Amino acid sequence: MDELNRAVALVRHAILSGLSNCLEWINEKTASRVRNDPGNRGLTPEGIRELVIEHVAAGGVIEGRREEREPWKDRREWWFFVVVPVADLPRGLFVEMELTDDDPDVPVVSLVNAHPQPG
Repeated sequence: MDELNRAVALVRHAILSGLSNCLEWINEKTASRVRNDPGNRGLTPEGIRELVIEHVAAGGVIEGRREEREPWKDRREWWFFVVVPVADLPRGLFVEMELTDDDPDVPVVSLVNAHPQPG
């Protein structure tokens, strides 16, 4: 299994682990920004977290990309996202994540952004 596929498998494992601390917002500032984003149509950070879990559990695709954006490229090798279908959002909700801990038994994923999928 190549490095990206291994990382995506760890992200899926963290999301579906059922352990609350394996999928959390990276910090309160980010959660607050997401909570106050009018484009998110009232979706809360907690609700978005649950939508991600449901989407992945239903077979939703987790995409991974090599990190090439400043300032993130010095922080992480990969970033991940899902696009969750949401009725009020024609293209769905784009949710960005990072693999914060790649422990194979208990990986941890941080949610770092959520907004309507751009068109």
